[in-house]
Amino acid sequence: MATPAPSYDITNGYDWTSIPHNNKYREEAPSAYVTAYELEYGQLQQFIDGYINIATSATEASLNPGEDPGMIFYRNLYKSAKPKANFNFPFFSDDIRSFTTEFTDSFSKISQRGAKFVGAKKIMGFGEMGESLIGGGIAAGRELANMGGNAVSDKIGEYANLGSEKISKGFEDLTGLKMPGLQTVGAPGSYIETPQFYQYSNTDSALEINFVLSNTINKEGYEQNQSFITEFTKMNRPKRLGPIGVTFPAIYHIEVPGLRYIEWAFLNSFNIGLLGTRRKIGNKILPEAFRCQFSFRSLTVEAANFMDQVDNIGPYDDSDPGYLTLRNRADEARKKSLKDQKKAAAESKAAREKAAEDKRIEDAKAAAVGHAAEEKAQDAAAAAAAKKRQLEEGERNLDSKSPAERAKILDAAIDVSNNINRPQ
Repeated sequence: MATPAPSYDITNGYDWTSIPHNNKYREEAPSAYVTAYELEYGQLQQFIDGYINIATSATEASLNPGEDPGMIFYRNLYKSAKPKANFNFPFFSDDIRSFTTEFTDSFSKISQRGAKFVGAKKIMGFGEMGESLIGGGIAAGRELANMGGNAVSDKIGEYANLGSEKISKGFEDLTGLKMPGLQTVGAPGSYIETPQFYQYSNTDSALEINFVLSNTINKEGYEQNQSFITEFTKMNRPKRLGPIGVTFPAIYHIEVPGLRYIEWAFLNSFNIGLLGTRRKIGNKILPEAFRCQFSFRSLTVEAANFMDQVDNIGPYDDSDPGYLTLRNRADEARKKSLKDQKKAAAESKAAREKAAEDKRIEDAKAAAVGHAAEEKAQDAAAAAAAKKRQLEEGERNLDSKSPAERAKILDAAIDVSNNINRPQ
């Protein structure tokens, strides 16, 4: 198992409160656990990997019975992300969750989201016909858009007009009267309501984290606070590597025990302010405290699958059920390639098949021994029966035999009878 990423335990080891470090009372403070990840590939590569993962997630789920295939998909969206640091932030926000739900008469947001690069359709494994079948591809969307107004209702209205004309003509031919109520279908001022469809938009609110780091409670507080702020700032800014190369800011995994779980997030807002009086010491400006305000927003729709995880969050420590250990295990599982998983599954299947074959062979051997014993007993019985028939035949011919021959035949018959009746 890889070495866990560096830890910044703000809740237990920093001066956001006057309670001494690592005091038992700090354990009662609500916390948000955050892990920062560094993207090792370019954004386009991550994007493509995410779509390829659509095809592999089901396979991975089949190789890992009991795991949620939806969570496997989300976990592998950023398969190449490398853990950079862990944070335990005090969490005293009033707002924990909010989102909006949108329904419209089009599938356009479903079919077109994330498909804005060359080759996306091939990567997703859907042709234009496939996209049309699942709710309107790009070509279908353009066609509907050219109809004008409410595309779906306009089209339905068109068919409704054709149908009403036929019905009206039939009624008029039969009665000689105009059919009431149909003359105005599709006319100006009419409105036909159509089914509306859920839009898979990411409308989840950001997670707000706010706290103050004091520089006056402990002597070493300022240096500790300044180091955290510097490193956290660097994680969230791009770094230029040369004339062309530029890194990406960190992305995050977030867990708020019992309240919220976000598989992948980005830092939507970063704010560090100075509080109280301040003075210059050496070449540094020392305020009484730093005001820290961070806002994290999910990179995915916060699916219902996430709610199944909020009660499975361990404490922020490196014990076996602790957050740091569990996060490290999740990272190892995410890095594990599908090839490795298939290999492990194949080895497990081979072992099961070998055990089944060994049992089959043992059962066959036992059956063969029993069958041989049964055949031996049957052969013995058949031989005794044949001997008995022979003697019976001899007994029927006693009259033609001499006294000595009769005595011999009778003695043999007695012996056969005794053998047949003797317990086996």
